[in-house]
Amino acid sequence: MLKSMLSSEHSLKPVLIPAIVVTILLLGCLACTSSQPRPSEEARTSARHRNAPHPVWGIAAGGGYHSLVVKNDGTVWAWGDNSSGQLGIGTNKASLSPVRVMHKSGAPLNGVLKVAAGERHSLALTAKGEVWTWGDNSKGQLGDGFFYERRSPVKVRHIRTNPLENIVGAACGGKHSLAVASDGTVWAWGSNSDGQIGDGTLKNRQNPRQVMRFGKPLAGVKAVAAGFAHSLALSVDGTVWAWGDNEFGQLGDCSDYDRKAPVQVMHSVDRPLDNVVAIAAGRAFSLALTRDGEVWAWGNNGVGQLGMGPHNGFVRDPLPVRAANGVPLKGVRAITANGRHSLALMNDGSVLAWGAGDRGQLGQGAQNHEDHPTLASLHSVICLAAGRYHSLAVAENGAVLAWGDNQKGQLGIGKADKNFHALPEKTVVSGSPFISR
Repeated sequence: MLKSMLSSEHSLKPVLIPAIVVTILLLGCLACTSSQPRPSEEARTSARHRNAPHPVWGIAAGGGYHSLVVKNDGTVWAWGDNSSGQLGIGTNKASLSPVRVMHKSGAPLNGVLKVAAGERHSLALTAKGEVWTWGDNSKGQLGDGFFYERRSPVKVRHIRTNPLENIVGAACGGKHSLAVASDGTVWAWGSNSDGQIGDGTLKNRQNPRQVMRFGKPLAGVKAVAAGFAHSLALSVDGTVWAWGDNEFGQLGDCSDYDRKAPVQVMHSVDRPLDNVVAIAAGRAFSLALTRDGEVWAWGNNGVGQLGMGPHNGFVRDPLPVRAANGVPLKGVRAITANGRHSLALMNDGSVLAWGAGDRGQLGQGAQNHEDHPTLASLHSVICLAAGRYHSLAVAENGAVLAWGDNQKGQLGIGKADKNFHALPEKTVVSGSPFISR
């Protein structure tokens, strides 16, 4: 089925390149996995997909030029650029291979379920429902009540003595952060230049603010996603809300007006996008995965990041991602995006990629932009993450792979270089595979 959706020139045979091994907990309680198809829906997939690896979302993240991964012991490891302390190791020294995120006391950050990364800041969600952040804080994106850079994790707080609690999902934008609480409300902090905090103002916030709509908290939300300056929320009813920057139509409300409060993503002026089970956002575009395995996209399409052909400019309302033969893409299990490229995890554990490929971030062996989904050189994948110019994957056997730009060492291959790596490569520590036992 997969080959039939792709033109013959893209019918590459997936090859898993040896990589670092990280034993992964199947975190069924992770918020973002709850937005993936439910077991009852998976049971209806074809027999050849029933034994495919189950996706575990949020155990890896890509930022502007850094990467994060959660190990099976709940610790967080980071590598790449560290100019703002975004690696969380107490210094500003970059690392070309994984290093453990540490508290200021010298103890490792642990108990983590999920990570997220902004342009130059990082976030970790723990099993206790607490949120820790570190890195750039120039806009208050760490949510600790200050605007100071933090080189070690700090706890997100409503006020300086009251921590944010009962959080089940989180996301990082370029310079802002989002969290969804167990009661379905959404909290945001950091840059608010385009209304991406969703509190009705344009004021930067150094502490969490509740996202509001018509004077009441946005409620019934189960997952969040963030672009550089816009925000998305997935409701339990399968509809999507958006706010913030809308220059390229990335809010999907059939307009290009910025919004300081949530608006519903619409197919048309009178019909909302629905049946959505997962959301993702790139720099100025958005994606939604529906219950039937299709992907819808809207916003900037300058390099084909919407995956629907050579549309110039932008799309203001959701349209389906299409294979090169024009047929809507189906069989998608999970999605992610960042910068100007998109990634999709298929039912069979393979990966499709589209959009900007000039730095090899699509993982199919070339440095070309692709305006339709193309097959990346991967299989048996359970988690995908996209950085601004690079991408990450975790395989079923725990292998972690990275590809794309490596100028700051964000691929974790033990070196930084100006070459673009268009195929997945292993992440190493001191030249040897990084093993979690």
